[in-house]
Amino acid sequence: MGTWVVGPQSITAMVLAGGRSLRWGGQDKGLIKVDQTPMALSVMQRLQMQGHEALAGMAINANRHLPDYAAWGWPVWPDDDPLAFNGPLAGWQAGLRRCPTPWLLSAPCDSPHCPMDLLSRLVQRQGETGTPLVIAASREGSVIRPHPVFALLHTDLLPDLDTFIQAGGRRAWTWCQTQAHSWAIFDKVDGPDPFANINSADDAVQHRTRLTSA
Repeated sequence: MGTWVVGPQSITAMVLAGGRSLRWGGQDKGLIKVDQTPMALSVMQRLQMQGHEALAGMAINANRHLPDYAAWGWPVWPDDDPLAFNGPLAGWQAGLRRCPTPWLLSAPCDSPHCPMDLLSRLVQRQGETGTPLVIAASREGSVIRPHPVFALLHTDLLPDLDTFIQAGGRRAWTWCQTQAHSWAIFDKVDGPDPFANINSADDAVQHRTRLTSA
């Protein structure tokens, strides 16, 4: 551990698409099309479009249909145990182990309208606090809700994450609270929630309805 600073070309952005997707009936959620585009690809494109000087590359965490994901042109990183489907923490573990840069930016595949300033806001907050972990959170009135899978993590965190997972830990927010971390807070604005997860076919229908009525 040491001094944590985000510099130019120091971040690899990774989209988490390695889940079992039970609420989608076991379909590979990242490949399901919403707004005529696979959800994981929508998130990848939004991260790429942010064009921040710190962004050095992109990757996808997936455990199924690897050739389909690889066809998009980015590296595909499966979990250490791809048959276990151990959730976001396993995705972070895979990403931090393979990450060619000091920092890993994480975003879930089922939030195809994630904030266009996600990267810049996380980087800004890291510069203000110097923490090795920065988590996005939304604020509505006096209520602040963390979204831990939208995060900026330094690769120095890998050994502690390995230990947590080996001890049976599975919840991302539980692990985050054991680390020195800070929050990048996004105030609620009118329109669709950029952090909303499309976890099921019903969520997809509601998402399309919100976009039509916005």
